Amino acid sequence: MKKILHIVAGMNLGGTETYLMNIYRNINHEKVQFHFLTYYENNEYGYYDQEILQLGGEIHNLTLVKKAGPVKALIEIRQLLKTENYWAVHAHTTYNIGFSMLAAKLEGINIRIAHSHNTGVGKNSTFIKLIYQSFMRILINKFANRFCACSLKAAEHLFTSDNIEKNYTYIPNAVDLNKFLNNDCNNSKLKKEIKIPLDAKVIGHVGRYGKAKNHKFIISMFNQLLKKKKDIYLILIGEGATREDIEKQIDILGIGDNVKVLGLRTDIAELMGIMDVFILPSLYEGFGIVLLEAQSSGLPCIVSENIQPEPDMYLGLMNWVNLNDTEKWITTIEENLDKKITEKILLKKNIEQSPFQLKEVVDKFYKLYEIKGLI
Repeated sequence: MKKILHIVAGMNLGGTETYLMNIYRNINHEKVQFHFLTYYENNEYGYYDQEILQLGGEIHNLTLVKKAGPVKALIEIRQLLKTENYWAVHAHTTYNIGFSMLAAKLEGINIRIAHSHNTGVGKNSTFIKLIYQSFMRILINKFANRFCACSLKAAEHLFTSDNIEKNYTYIPNAVDLNKFLNNDCNNSKLKKEIKIPLDAKVIGHVGRYGKAKNHKFIISMFNQLLKKKKDIYLILIGEGATREDIEKQIDILGIGDNVKVLGLRTDIAELMGIMDVFILPSLYEGFGIVLLEAQSSGLPCIVSENIQPEPDMYLGLMNWVNLNDTEKWITTIEENLDKKITEKILLKKNIEQSPFQLKEVVDKFYKLYEIKGLI
């Protein structure tokens, strides 16, 4: 059996983590096994930790780099690599990938993979952070020997043009799209549960509360839309550091009756079933895996100019709008409220022809790890 070490911040309910779990559930566990190196603090644990253990994986928690310092962080990673016979090290922690690649090189790991999932981490950084990021980028490009990303922009964010030209593999994000296609939830029951009138229009957003997802813009824009159209509701799904600030913004504007802050949910497919439009006004985004789910649900997607072109499933559902034009956001949402695709045959055909099918992406992982006989 080949053991692969995935280096992540933690295995919570985020885009990258969910993506990795989709891959992990579908690999051949008799031939390949995943371990996860995490950086939990204060007895934290991840949303997916229990499932990882049930699938036969292991979780190794080390000291957060900013607390341990670079030398101790490097030593801790090397100690882990000494105790386990890993076939490959696959790192997903943006700039901190540099430590992982150096440690893997020093411990003689032959397959060292740097995986970029974002395009904007590090923007508006302090001078010291910029120096750190530049140094990490040098380590990444010197000591990794395989480079992959979910979009070209994400690759350019971390990798040199030389490595992109010679050693880069585009690996699209993947989810179980059929789960969204075949969703047949009881819309009236779900709307009643979250206190939305049956005939009301619904805008949806799924994303972690933080700067990147731009929740302040969502609330401000929706507040203006609500002044024009009273029978419209907003669903926000997710958790994160800025949730409390956003809830305060909602309270100050007095729009709490029309904004449903649902927190983390496991019934995303069902909730997308009651939405009419999906929005993603991110300030930066490596891919936007949730857009695959939204399109598979037939939802028109109104997204910022910072969203990459790769997630487009060519269903005519993607609409890019500049964040500086709030009025354009409002009119585009209004124009798309009745354009949800409900024709399952059309959706199924596009899903089957898309590069985002799990089996295809799992095969790309096997190829990346040089594991023969499974493709």
